[in-house]
Amino acid sequence: MLSIFRVQLLRLARGKTMLIWALGLPMALSVIFVTQFGNFTTAFQPRPMPLGLVADQTSTSAPELDRLVEELGDENSDIHYATFTVHSSAQEAEEAALRGDTDGYLRVNDGTPDLHLTPKGNTSATSLVLRAVLDSYVQTVAEQQAIMSSSADPGAAIVLQTRQTFTQRLQVTPTPPDPAIRNYFALLAFASGMGMLIAISGIQAVMGTVSALGARSTMAGVPRWRVLLGTLAASWVAILACMLITYAFLVLVGHINFGPRSLLCLVVIGLSSLMSCTAGTLIGTTRGPAVTMASAISCLLSLFSGLYGPASQSLADNVERTAPLLSHVNPLWQTTNAYNALVHHSSLSSFIYSCGVLALMAVLFLAVAAIRMRRMGHAHL
Repeated sequence: MLSIFRVQLLRLARGKTMLIWALGLPMALSVIFVTQFGNFTTAFQPRPMPLGLVADQTSTSAPELDRLVEELGDENSDIHYATFTVHSSAQEAEEAALRGDTDGYLRVNDGTPDLHLTPKGNTSATSLVLRAVLDSYVQTVAEQQAIMSSSADPGAAIVLQTRQTFTQRLQVTPTPPDPAIRNYFALLAFASGMGMLIAISGIQAVMGTVSALGARSTMAGVPRWRVLLGTLAASWVAILACMLITYAFLVLVGHINFGPRSLLCLVVIGLSSLMSCTAGTLIGTTRGPAVTMASAISCLLSLFSGLYGPASQSLADNVERTAPLLSHVNPLWQTTNAYNALVHHSSLSSFIYSCGVLALMAVLFLAVAAIRMRRMGHAHL
């Protein structure tokens, strides 16, 4: 049986099915996804912006603005959003911005800070934060001046100057949420679905009623169960290798963070590849265009696991809410849900459930395939 395993594994590794569809296509999609979504999160994070600061006689008319500027430019501060360069006049600051030395400048106009940005600085995410900070500063100063000029308790101004925290930031998931990681889950599920083509290629090579090669193999003096078991094991290993290569590329090259439970992703890969192997074995026992059928099934089921972008993900969510049974019988959805449970769920109950469903599907597919393969002997050709 070991000889059959080695021969079948070598034959599958040399075949176009494994190199192009089971490995090449998921790897190509991985490159596209990493290129497209690699900087999805960091692209909208504010970064320190080079700004000019006009330090003329009007700059002292804005109370406490120097403290705000110092905090915005402090590299050790949590709100380090700007790197200031001091200019003696607004004309000098404007010339520096036109040369490209800075992305704009900050000056005080009638006691109010006025932010001037170049087109480059105006399109950055940091500009939104700076405008919000300056708006908050202007509002706070106006409130303090109104309280001081009224007959209200002067101690209220001191309350306004004191920083108060009314909310607390909590981390409810094992890892920070990443909007793009769902695409990688669906990609790994699709890779397992395309692994059915490997199992089809392997089982048809020993099916006497499907191919000429299988008809010749049925006349060999080797027990049929050894041939089938060796072929199925070789197919599973081939599918598992393709998925591990894709997963390693996402982690090592794409730097995708699958969270602190990333080792449990290997369990999902193993079960999904086993499910794909048995499903491909079942489809491979038919006389029709098994490869075309398996490709169509994998592409269709990927639609309901969120592979094709936001519209596909929205459709998958709607189906899960309105008809959960349709989602739960989808093996690619179960694969995606298992990955998602590892990253976004604090409990492993959903992960264990999806893994159990995948294992049950694998047993069911294998049982039906075994029934269909019972007439593989030479007497039934």
